[in-house]
Amino acid sequence: MLQFIGFSINSNEYMIPILKVREIISMPSVTAIPHLPSYVNGVTNLRGSIIPIINLKNLLHTCGSEGDGNTIIVISTGKITFGIIVDGITGVIKFDESDALAVSVFLFLAGWVIFFKMQYKFAEKV
Repeated sequence: MLQFIGFSINSNEYMIPILKVREIISMPSVTAIPHLPSYVNGVTNLRGSIIPIINLKNLLHTCGSEGDGNTIIVISTGKITFGIIVDGITGVIKFDESDALAVSVFLFLAGWVIFFKMQYKFAEKV
């Protein structure tokens, strides 16, 4: 049984493996740093750790009328921790691999984390 955190960006739902999610927080104060790519909003201090904040809308060039989200998913994979800005959390999704109709890799970010956009049948939101 696989478990994912579902999140939305511009009314589309995406998922990330739940074991990669460290925590979900409201938008903290973000310090902009000059000369970074447009998809890096800046950095924030998360309990003594400085982490970059990535704007997926800018990274994917999918800016919509909804503006930037106000929710951050903090992702930790190995020694790397960073936050991604999303419009909202849709919930925890559980399903068997055999239940997936179609899986397409949505983003492979810096070689560490894979995001999925999926169609699924018999998925169970917890």
